[in-house]
This record gives sequence, C-alpha cells and structure tokens, in this order.
Amino acid sequence: MTVTPMRRAGAALAAVVIALLLATLAPSVAGAKADDGLRSFHGRVVSTSSDAFKIRRGDGTKMRFAVTGATRFERIGGLAALRRGMAIEVKGVRADGGWVARKVEREDDDDAGDDHGGHGDDDPPGDDHGGDDD
Repeated sequence: MTVTPMRRAGAALAAVVIALLLATLAPSVAGAKADDGLRSFHGRVVSTSSDAFKIRRGDGTKMRFAVTGATRFERIGGLAALRRGMAIEVKGVRADGGWVARKVEREDDDDAGDDHGGHGDDDPPGDDHGGDDD
C-alpha cells in the first residue's frame, strides 16, 4: 500500500488535533487533582481532643476538624500544641459528612476569625473562606 501525500497530510492533521486536545485538557485534569475540594477557614481554637479540634470562626460559628497522619502543622508543634484562643487557618476537605484538616497554620492574632472573603497568597482561586457548619 502506497501512502499518498493526501493521506500523509490527513494523518499529520489528526496528530495536530490530538496534540491540541491533550494540551487543552491536561491543565483541567491537573487543576482538578490539585484542588481536591480543599477549603480555607480562619478562627480561634475552642477545644481539642486526641484526634480533632474545634474552631470558632469570625461569624461565631464553630467547626470541628478531624486530624489524620496526613495533617500538616505549620508554625505549630502539632495537635498537642494547639491552645484555646490560638488564631489559626485550617485548610480542610469534606469526608464522611465532616471536615478533615489537611493543613493547620498559626496566624497572627489580628488575622483570627477573618472570614471576610479575601484571599491570602496561598488560597486557591474561588476560595470564599467559608464552609458548611457541621
């Protein structure tokens, strides 16, 4: 079978179309994976237990976050170092009807409870600093 110039051009065009589709879809897939439903919350520690903690947000609502081995603590020595009244930011995901903390970071006292809808440098686009209050 002889490959004609027309057939070769058709194959080249198909390859270009496939490459463009992959280039267009790849960022969407990567973005969905990177986001993973992560939400940001600010507040003050109300209480702690051996595997969870509660915060009071700026609007007065309380939220409970489970802590797992994957939870990262920044500027805090871990769950045991959380103290009542401490200002923190929690990045969490919904799981089994509750919230699981992925990252917990100590904040300056003037940032505590700031759920005004602004975005910090590390907040993902579309993060409204809000959430469901379960």
